[in-house]
Amino acid sequence: LGTLAAGSNAKFENRTELNTALEIMTGAAVPPPYDCVICYEDLDLDRKANVKQIQLTKSVKRGGHLRMRGEDYSRDSIVLKKNTRIGPSEVLALATFGITNVPVYAPLKVGIISTGDELVDLNEQTTLKPQMIFNSSRYLLESLLHENNIQTFYAGIAKDDPSTFINKVESLLNREIDLLITTGAVS
Repeated sequence: LGTLAAGSNAKFENRTELNTALEIMTGAAVPPPYDCVICYEDLDLDRKANVKQIQLTKSVKRGGHLRMRGEDYSRDSIVLKKNTRIGPSEVLALATFGITNVPVYAPLKVGIISTGDELVDLNEQTTLKPQMIFNSSRYLLESLLHENNIQTFYAGIAKDDPSTFINKVESLLNREIDLLITTGAVS
């Protein structure tokens, strides 16, 4: 009888002709009295002079290949639980219901200060003096935190001097961090 595309408002409802079919595109609403969808690969299609005739190659089942409204989630079901990390699947679920805003927590902000006269950041120099080591702990911490969507602020290396350390702490506190991690110790 015709073609029904997704979003189309073509009127095919309540047609009563027996042995008729509509060509229906993925995502289109199936109008009554039609009660199933047959995939192209399950039929032979003969198109002659504006008349389409189909021959079924498999049996047809009422409700076949139909997705009913509310099938993914029933009324009053919880789409996302509180404290769920929002990733691509969660965004899909929210968009499915037209939800554009949800309360979320701001990402944590973590400050990092490395301490020690012996430390060198990778971008400072390429040849280490015998008494120096690369500040590998910094890169480990940043990587672990970023992997968990935590924002980091690196204040640099505080040499073994209390006033330098205090200045770096104050600079991070001005960024309103949630947590401060310091590395280094004497053993």
